[in-house]
Order: sequence, then C-alpha cells, then structure tokens
Amino acid sequence: MNHEVYFFMSRRSIRQSLSLAAAVAVLGLTAVLLALVPGGTAQALSTQLGQPAVVINPGGGVASGGADGVRVEVNAAGPWTGQDVVTWANTEQYCCTAAAPMLNVGGTLFGQAGPAYWVSSDWTSLAITDLTGTASTTGGSATGSGSFTVRYVATKNALEYVMDRTVTYTYPNDYFTDSYTFTIPTGNTEEVRFYQGGDAAPGGSDVGYGIMLTEPVRSAISLNPSSQILAGYREVAGDRPFDGATTQDFSLVYSTVGSGGDIGFSANNAIHDAGLMMQWNLGSAPGTQTASMETFVGVQAVSLSARFGSGSVEAGTPVALDLSLLSTVLSDSTGLDYTLTLPAGMVLGTAAPINGCGGTLTATPGSSTVTLSAAAVTAATNCVVTVDAVASAAGTYTITSASASGLVGVTNTVGTSTLTVTAPPTPPAPPAPDRTIGTVAGGVGALTPDLVDDLVAALDANDSLVAVTATPDGTGLWGVTPAGAVLTSGSATSYGSLETVALNAPIVGIAATDSGLGYHLVSSDGGVFAFGDATFVGSMGGQPLNFPVTGLTPACDGQPGYRLVASDGGVFAFGGTSFEGSMGGTPLNKSMVGLVGDCTGSGYWTVAADGGVFAFGGAEFFGSLGGTDLVSPVIGMLPTATGSGYWLVDRRGQLRAFGDAV
Repeated sequence: MNHEVYFFMSRRSIRQSLSLAAAVAVLGLTAVLLALVPGGTAQALSTQLGQPAVVINPGGGVASGGADGVRVEVNAAGPWTGQDVVTWANTEQYCCTAAAPMLNVGGTLFGQAGPAYWVSSDWTSLAITDLTGTASTTGGSATGSGSFTVRYVATKNALEYVMDRTVTYTYPNDYFTDSYTFTIPTGNTEEVRFYQGGDAAPGGSDVGYGIMLTEPVRSAISLNPSSQILAGYREVAGDRPFDGATTQDFSLVYSTVGSGGDIGFSANNAIHDAGLMMQWNLGSAPGTQTASMETFVGVQAVSLSARFGSGSVEAGTPVALDLSLLSTVLSDSTGLDYTLTLPAGMVLGTAAPINGCGGTLTATPGSSTVTLSAAAVTAATNCVVTVDAVASAAGTYTITSASASGLVGVTNTVGTSTLTVTAPPTPPAPPAPDRTIGTVAGGVGALTPDLVDDLVAALDANDSLVAVTATPDGTGLWGVTPAGAVLTSGSATSYGSLETVALNAPIVGIAATDSGLGYHLVSSDGGVFAFGDATFVGSMGGQPLNFPVTGLTPACDGQPGYRLVASDGGVFAFGGTSFEGSMGGTPLNKSMVGLVGDCTGSGYWTVAADGGVFAFGGAEFFGSLGGTDLVSPVIGMLPTATGSGYWLVDRRGQLRAFGDAV
C-alpha cells in the first residue's frame, strides 16, 4: 500500500469522529510518521512565505442564508497554512489541508495546500499587491466588493515560473473569480500544468455528492445533502476551458497532480470523502498565457442563474444571455416558473431562443422580459435557456437578483452579471471620391477642390473631364471632355474648343501656356490643337502609333514647342523641345499618364498611374509611389519652381510631395 495514501485514509476516518483540535493532533502525528516511513515523499509542510493572509468581504460569509455573500481568504494562517478559505452561510467549504492553486513543472509540484501540502516544493516567493475595496490583510468587519493580486514564483533549474492570481469578488454574489496570468520563462522545455483544488467540505461537512455539468459552461460541484450546501468550480464563458475537472474522493487524484498527469473529467455521484480539482495544461513554450475560473457556493435546490456570454460588445451587437436552472435536488423537479427582466435600454434580439428546459418560453424580440413556465429539470443536472440581448446605446448593463421575479419551485441565485457596451468605433473618413479626370498638367493649384467641383457641375449628363490644367496663379481651371469641349472655372477664360469639330480620336489632354492666355489640346492619336497664344509646331496625328498618346506638356519660358507622352512611355518632342529619352519599349506596371518638363534644364519627368516616376536628361529623380498600394491612381505631376522636387497628383486631387516640394 502506498504509505502516503494510507495515512490520508487513516487520517480521514479518524477525523470524521474527532474535533478539529483532535484532527490537528492526528495530522501532526501523521506528518511525523510520514517522515519516518522508508520511501516516504513528504517534505517540509508549507508556510505563509512571510506574507499575511488576505481576505475580501472580511465581515461577510456568516449570514445563514448567504445574504452577506462570500468571505474569500487566501494564504490563510492556521494549522494548514497557505490554503484558501471560502466561507459562506457560516460554513467553510474546504477541510484540513484544504485547497489552493498549484503549478507542476516537469513533474515537480509547487504549492501550499491540497496535494501540494503533502508532496511538493513550496513557492520560492509569494507577494500580495493591488488591494481594492474591502480586500484587507488585517481582517476587520467590512462587507462589500473587492479584489487583490497574489504573485507566486516557482524556481526550478534556475528558471523562474511566475503566476499572477487576481481574485475579484462582487458583493453579495455567491461566487468569486480567479484570473490568472502565467509566465513560462525562456529556456523552459518541460510541460507546465496548473491545478486548483484539494480537500473539499461543502457546508463544513466532510462528505460530498459529485455533480458535473457541461452547459452553459463546465462546472464541477461537490454537494453535501446533510448541510444542503454545495461548492464548485466552473469555467468562465468565452475564456479558457478546463483540461480536467473532478468531484470525487479528494485523494484519488493527488498522486496524479504530484506527477503532473491528467486528472480527466470525473464525478462520483455516490456519497464520498469530498474533493474538488480542476486542471489547465499550459504546455512548454515560453511566453505568457491567461485564464480565469469561478469558485461558487449555494444551497441544495433548483437554482436560477443568469449570465451574459461576454463581458463587452459594441452597441447594436447581440450578446448571448444564458438562464440556467441548476438542480442539486436528488429527484426530478417539475412545474418550475420564472421571469427575468433585462436592464433598462436592453431588448431581446431577433435570433430564435434555445430552450433546454421544456415548458412554455415567452421571449418576444424587441421586448425586455423572458418568461418560462411549467419547466422541468432532471435530478442533479441543469438546463439552460439562451436568448440574444441587444443594447443600442453604449453603457453598463447589469443583471442582479432583482432582475428575477415570479419564481415557482426555483431559488433565486442570480448574481451580478455586468455587460459593458461600447460605442462602435468611428469609421475612418471615406477617401475623397475619385474625380472624373484623366490627367492633370499645369501649376500647383491644378486640383483646387472647389474649382474642380465647378467644372464637374458644368458637365453635361454622362460626360466626363479627361484632363484639367490650371492658370499660372492657380486661381482658375480649364477642363476638357473627350469631345473637345473646354470648360472653365475661377479666373480661367475660354479661348476656344473642339466640341463642334469631328475628331479622329478623343481628346486626352489639355495644358495651359506659360502666360495663361492659351492652351493646347491633344488627342489619343497624337493630334495637337492650339488655342489663344498657344502655337502649333507639329503633331503625331495621322502617323502610326504603337500606343495611344495620354498627355502633352508645353515648352518652358514661352518657347514654341511641346512634348507628347504615350501610354507605353514613348516621348515625342516638337518645336523648341528636345528628346532626352523615354520608357518606350520597356515593360511598365501601369500606363504612363503624364510628362512634365524641368524648366531649370533640358530634362523632363514621366509619371505612370501607379506613381512610378522616370527622369530623363538633366531632370533628377526625387522619389516615387511605385510599389505603393494606392487608394486612387496617379493622374499627373506638378514640378516645383526650382526643379528640385515635384508633387504627384491622384484622381482625388491629393498631392504627394518629393524633393523640395512641401
């Protein structure tokens, strides 16, 4: 026989007929005997590690009906130091070596209570911080909500494993929440597992009846039919599920926990020596993980609980609301009724409710109440009704015991469940609309939004602007349609158009002269048309082209001449302009849309729809948008007066600066 288990069983059978003081004496003797047994594995029993006990709701937990909530104590003093103590209805829910969190690293168990009391390495250090509300290390008689954090550190092979445990209690709920952050150190290669639990005593009694539930979350419950009080562990909706949970004889999983094994899922529904245990498998990978669980208490009854399925949602987003009837009665229950009223500002959604409790369910979309009548639940099980609830406005929405009414055959154990509803994020401003413009040429003011809007407003139905150009001072715009109609806005003056002329090819570009007293139009076949003080010095009209012309730029300083650019990057020079090279014959990602002369020298730039820039002659390259994911295509380039920079213009009229452009 395993000596350790032998002494467990001997201790328990003796203790069941002894006072607490006598049990302490027996356990003291047991510890001595274990130390003398050959092969015994008992080590130095745990301590408080130099830290005080910390408690939430120190004045609570004594009302016989549980009206003053749960008293939650961690790192308790006493004959079995370091354990958790959960007090409710003037009873403690753990016995003797009790229960507390444990960490197993590669077969080495760290902890203070439960299995860790007998075979473990104690924590290297323990620190208590962040006390809020009624949380106290000095006790007292305060009642109410609170929280605190305990940091447990385990050291193995010079590596530190850190476990931060934040205990949160909302008064007068019959449960509290443990939220854990686990940090596995760099260099670890061993499996790490977490366990919580140990020696249970629901209602202060040493025996229990095991109940395991799986909906709406997994719950492991130890019920004592004599005291008619239960204690249990359950998952938190939407958080990490348990990797194991048992409600059976306390000692059956102790050796498994000590070796870092899997406790599995098991509930003994016969009267047994009470125990509770749960498990999370954390793996071996270094890093940080989080998880949370709840410890709850209650009376033997058919109990109603109500929980939101999430802690927060955006306004207008449905959230599941689970209404559970938990029966810890050991016979079937029928004729059960309840009504639950949603918080103000919240209504039922349109999704069909799910009713696992039978009877008649009334849950009308848009209403604020859920009513169940003539429901039934099988002995030692639970049933769940799930509805969708929706809040249209941001805020905090809370369900409490006051939310339940009309209870028949049901005990109200609805705790405080809070949903935070946030306003939907402000959507990003939509990008400026692409204007119906093909290319741009001229001064920096070429796409002043109001001037462009005026041009667009002057368009005939189903017509479009294929190009715009600006007056030298940027206070006016000319725009041209594919048919050659010239439109003006601002200070620009019309010098003629081609709208009454039969064209061989559509117009694709317009460019103002330096004086602003004229402009050139160019068609896709390379034809050039001069108006005002613009001068015609030749064109590609009537000549075979490999690709269509997409734009024209006049010579600088009033010289008679201009250059044309084709979609493949080919350049054609006329009059006083020179040919300095082109991209003709070179594969392009996108078509060429513009050409601009460098008026400080003999060079020029060409620009493609993807923002690629190509410099020729004396023109310098100052950057481009090539390879950038553009919201809107580039339609032209505007040079600075110095020739040491330029702006790229997209179809929305926005400028991107390069070089000395600002």
